Amino acid sequence: MRAAEAFSQARLLLNPPRVLRTALRQFYGRAWPLALFRSFLRGRKLIRSTRWADGKDEESRFVGALAVLPALYFDACRRSGDGALDLLRAVIAALLEAQYQRLARRARLPEIADPSARWHAFFGHAALEGPDAFNENECLSVEAERFHLRVRRCLYAEFAEETGAPELGRLLCDVRAPLCARLLPSHEFSRAGSSRHTLAYGHPCCEYVWERSEAETLAAPRVASEQPGRRERGASTCNDGDTRHADQECP
Repeated sequence: MRAAEAFSQARLLLNPPRVLRTALRQFYGRAWPLALFRSFLRGRKLIRSTRWADGKDEESRFVGALAVLPALYFDACRRSGDGALDLLRAVIAALLEAQYQRLARRARLPEIADPSARWHAFFGHAALEGPDAFNENECLSVEAERFHLRVRRCLYAEFAEETGAPELGRLLCDVRAPLCARLLPSHEFSRAGSSRHTLAYGHPCCEYVWERSEAETLAAPRVASEQPGRRERGASTCNDGDTRHADQECP
């Protein structure tokens, strides 16, 4: 393990985020530091059986930091069985909320009222520069009335599957939906017809669709649709003029 990674993990062990400490204390009581230490050790073992085992790239390092989650889940399963998913739901929800708040501050989302401007600020920080940049993101529709993001490759779903905890990938999809709904308050968020239209649930892709609510549509003046601009980082793209309906299947 590289010195920088070892230092980062040691810092997390000695001073984990408050939201993580709270969830662990509720589940393990005073024994939570020992449980967290066990999970870090097991997480390192889990990575050895995955495609990222010998990787030195940025994605492999990011996955290495995630390994504590399935390891913690397996440890909690041995202790409480069904209660393990409740623990991970609380942990993942807290971590995603913290991530959303950081993204909102960096992208200055509270200062942006226009839906198209909010969308581009979100996509630029989350899908192109943030943790979601490791996914294959394709922006299919960027209009005043409707936004459609399709994910063709999800690192989180693949990681959960390879570490033997696919249910954590599905849990991430479920917990993330309310945060997506908050992104564009004037629009209704859906997964294009089913909450299970995600890779973690076995769908060919992940669907993220925001459509302006009926009340907002009636109240808002009609404006010309904005054509999506092409932006890239890795495999994340916004396709010029490639607008499709939310119920269209992944090709």
